[in-house]
Amino acid sequence: MSETDITTPAQRIAELLHARRTGPNRWQARCPMHLDRTPSLSIRETVQGVCLVHCHAGCATNTILRTLKLRFGDLFPETTTISPAAMRAASAKRAQADRQHKQYHHAACVIAREVGRRERIVEQLGEMLAWTRDDDPQKDARVTAFHIAIGQLHIAEMKLASIEATLYRRRL
Repeated sequence: MSETDITTPAQRIAELLHARRTGPNRWQARCPMHLDRTPSLSIRETVQGVCLVHCHAGCATNTILRTLKLRFGDLFPETTTISPAAMRAASAKRAQADRQHKQYHHAACVIAREVGRRERIVEQLGEMLAWTRDDDPQKDARVTAFHIAIGQLHIAEMKLASIEATLYRRRL
């Protein structure tokens, strides 16, 4: 690419990093923040001309830009125009995502409390069982209750792990 061909922020960053084109308005490059054997930095240009930079190894965009002596403003074209309809659609999509996140977060809190309660029950039953004599007529009932409580704790922990995984994926 010659200097006169570079017109968009994505093209400028791709040129700075000697990126390889992977498709229309898409590039892959080695991240300047860490030693890459294979390119882990994705560069993409949106329809509005905005440059998106993402390191799949987890480097923060601001540190990548700082290394390149760039600012966040350099990711945007000189004149970015977004239609009011696109702004409303993006705002509605963000509001829906926020509502879903709050619902998942609330569910995670409720289930985390349930997990804590069930852990205390299992602990109490375990202590009770540890002090139960072998000839106690209620020993079999206590063993059964202990195993049921462990099963219920496991189910609650699996629910919590599922919701936390969903929250993590949505955060990305």
